[in-house]
Amino acid sequence: MKLSTIIAFRNQLESMIPIDTATLVHDKLAPILNQIEVNEFQSPELTQQLRNDYFEVIEKLSEFEDTISRVQDTVDLTIANLETSYYQESQVLYQQMMDHDSIEHVLNRRLIITESAKSFITARIQMHGDWRHAGMIIRPGHEDWINLLVGCDPLYLVDTDTELLQPAVLRYNDQYQRRLRTYAVDERANYSMLNKLPGQQFAFCLIYNFFNFKPINVIAQYLLELYEKCKPGGTVAFTFYDGDRAGAVALSERHYCFYTPGRKIYQYITDLGFQITQKYVIDSACIWVELQKPGALTTVRGGQALAEIYSKTR
Repeated sequence: MKLSTIIAFRNQLESMIPIDTATLVHDKLAPILNQIEVNEFQSPELTQQLRNDYFEVIEKLSEFEDTISRVQDTVDLTIANLETSYYQESQVLYQQMMDHDSIEHVLNRRLIITESAKSFITARIQMHGDWRHAGMIIRPGHEDWINLLVGCDPLYLVDTDTELLQPAVLRYNDQYQRRLRTYAVDERANYSMLNKLPGQQFAFCLIYNFFNFKPINVIAQYLLELYEKCKPGGTVAFTFYDGDRAGAVALSERHYCFYTPGRKIYQYITDLGFQITQKYVIDSACIWVELQKPGALTTVRGGQALAEIYSKTR
């Protein structure tokens, strides 16, 4: 049986429990028993039988809940046993992608979202286009999100190859291009990938449709380094395919992406010290997440020359 099928089953169970049998019994059966006990026409023998039946129902429902818990434990154990091979396959696929994916292929691998999801993400990003702080976009690609962050001063554009940054850079005139800070990172080293960027300087980092195609250990490394790069109070927003959702696992089984269970990523986020401030379900596979580094976001900047920045296509 495929892991996606098992996770779909687990998700269905989670949507139906807890059952809260104690409340069911109290709300439905206890009033009936109480009414019979206080009624002068009661039959002592039948009343006692009802009491016995009442407590037997409670006991049986408790046993039912215990059995459900054992089913859940069995499902979780099965997932844990299967996911080791999924992690291994993800690493192999990641290496193949690094070796064979062309610039054009990477740039054209777009995330299709609904209008409501686009409106939500737009509103969230617009909150952070602030000239008083530095901003960062990892893999700006062909997306229009960069237009919402050109107010950041400065704005850093980051990817695994400088050619991947060209669509974002070339949409602006020469003057603004010179203001952009572009960096290519080396993921093969698997450490200090963001070492060229200044520490504790960024108020906002956008990572859209980038972690969607990274294995969990690479995501963890980026998050570790981003924690150091963010200012206190800074925000990191990213999308990823949540491997705790059957849709995401099905994609990994088709070798489209990697197995990246959200429970593991969220635990790592918490262990680093980030606070998860926002989660938004984009579709059956993809999640939008916002993290905040503890502290108050401050700046010493007092003013900036006014100007409007727009793309050449406007």
